[in-house]
Amino acid sequence: MKSIVDAGFTGIVSIEYEGKELGPVEGVKATQALLEKLNRK
Repeated sequence: MKSIVDAGFTGIVSIEYEGKELGPVEGVKATQALLEKLNRK
């Protein structure tokens, strides 16, 4: 995400999950939580 922010992007970022560990909704929520955690650092 750093490269996206550094490039000046200010739009909406879409999350898509196609993993096998979680269902689609749970995967998107887990990815969102990870991105939010990384953003706080």
